[in-house]
Amino acid sequence: MNKRNRYKRGKLVQGFILLLFAVILVVVVFKARHIIGKMGFVNDGIEHYKRQQWIEAEESLQRAKGYRWFHYKEEEATSTLTALSWITEYKDYIADLYGKVTESSEGKDLEAFEDYVSEYEVSGFLNLTDSQRQYLLEKYPIDQAIFTGWTHFKASIVNELENPMQGKYNWAKEKIFLVPAQYFSQDKESAILALFKKCDQELYDRYAVATGIQAFRDLIDKLSDIYVTNRAYDFETEWLTPQVKRFMYEALIQKSKEETKTFEQYISAYRSGVDRAYKDEAIEKIVEDFMVEKEKEIEKLLKAKEYDTLITLYKELKYFKDYTKEIEVAEKMQKYEHPEMLLQQPIEQYDFIQTGTNSFDVNQYLIAMNKNTNKLELILFIGEYQDYEVNTHEFNLNDLGITPDEVKQIDVGDYLVGLRVAGTNKAIRLPILRFTNNRLEYLTEFEGDQIELIDDLKHLKITNPSNEAIPYTYDYILGEEGYEKQDIAATPINLSDTNLANYEGKLVKFSCYVSEDSNDGIVNAYYYVGNTFYSDSMAYIYREDGVAINKGSYTVIGEIVSMEPFYNTDLQLEVLRPKIRVLEMQKE
Repeated sequence: MNKRNRYKRGKLVQGFILLLFAVILVVVVFKARHIIGKMGFVNDGIEHYKRQQWIEAEESLQRAKGYRWFHYKEEEATSTLTALSWITEYKDYIADLYGKVTESSEGKDLEAFEDYVSEYEVSGFLNLTDSQRQYLLEKYPIDQAIFTGWTHFKASIVNELENPMQGKYNWAKEKIFLVPAQYFSQDKESAILALFKKCDQELYDRYAVATGIQAFRDLIDKLSDIYVTNRAYDFETEWLTPQVKRFMYEALIQKSKEETKTFEQYISAYRSGVDRAYKDEAIEKIVEDFMVEKEKEIEKLLKAKEYDTLITLYKELKYFKDYTKEIEVAEKMQKYEHPEMLLQQPIEQYDFIQTGTNSFDVNQYLIAMNKNTNKLELILFIGEYQDYEVNTHEFNLNDLGITPDEVKQIDVGDYLVGLRVAGTNKAIRLPILRFTNNRLEYLTEFEGDQIELIDDLKHLKITNPSNEAIPYTYDYILGEEGYEKQDIAATPINLSDTNLANYEGKLVKFSCYVSEDSNDGIVNAYYYVGNTFYSDSMAYIYREDGVAINKGSYTVIGEIVSMEPFYNTDLQLEVLRPKIRVLEMQKE
């Protein structure tokens, strides 16, 4: 080995030795510090314990446990930590709870504050010795925080009770009971009762002066709250009850004299709230008296048949009594009195709305013409006044070739309806409908210069009817087959009578003989007996219809128009002969 290599090897050995020395030195220093540290924490912990500095002692001994490489007073340190176990258990808990109590108190969170106080009161902390509790309370004065909190919250609650209009009235009444008795200067229940009285009275005084139904309802709500809330805490409201009953009585007796709707609103509000708490027989008597007066009013309206007002009153009183059946009866009676209510369309659509009784075999009917549909509507009330059924019938006026605007008058008889319209050839046209087989049917019609109704439509007296050739006033009487023309009432005469002038202008009936044919309906007629006719007893007869008269014997009904002088060539003298307008002429 040369000298150079020996030198390098020596340097390596030297370096290793130095490194080893350094490592040993570090270990020695670390070990020394560990020993010194543990000894310090153990000694400090034991010393703090002796001075009853329990938190500091527990913290030092807990730190000493971290030095595991060195044992120093292990038994003494362990026994001391065991004695300090209560500190280990409660110091962090109390510190945290103290912070929460303080925070909830300062933050005005009563619910949270109450929860933390309740937790504190049931915790094992209170089972510690006096000196142990005192030691922790000096570090974390939670009792003081609780006292401060309750003092603060009580003041806040009392302020709400003393100023109930601030809006936390019910909340304050509930929460005041949470405040412990020691925070009241007198008996807790007496103090709370006094606060309740003051609060309730002020609320009542504030709301009782307001007017109007909404203010009345607000008062009801508040009084109900007072009653229900106080009863929940076994407090009666005897300090308010007399006032409330008196106030309610005076208010409701006044409203009972006003409109029904107004009284209903007030009595309903009363019954929905105060009635549960402050029910008063005197107020119920107001309602009874009110209904007695309303029943009298109902009787008057019934007698007067003022059904609109009556039905309105029934409906207004529905809160006090169920008038459903009475309303149904009144509405039925109203329609009987005002049958136009049953028309199928608005009343403006109708002409000739007519009502009547004792026709069509019913007590009441209505007939009208619907301008919109061009139909005649007939409404029949079948049955008694309050117990009837309604039947409606229609007839299409188009079937008669007329419209409602053309009708001038409607005549109604028993089972008959006549419609007066302008005639085609005469002044008046009278189509007649008959109610049969439970329907309106066309019966017949007449036209004339004048139509007179006798016995409703059963007997017609028609002047110059278009269905008769000879102008005259004829009588038509309704029979089973329809209208039948009646015989003309005339006085029987004899053309041989010498006093025929007494019958001038009157209807007469006589027998005569026509000796020759007449194509124009103007001819002489002679008195005859058997086959003999007498030229000295004659009449001048004529037919206005111009119908030819043939030779022969006749029975004639006519009107003596006048007595005319006539020279009788057979007798060679002038005589008077009657001029007779023939109405009827029947060959014998």
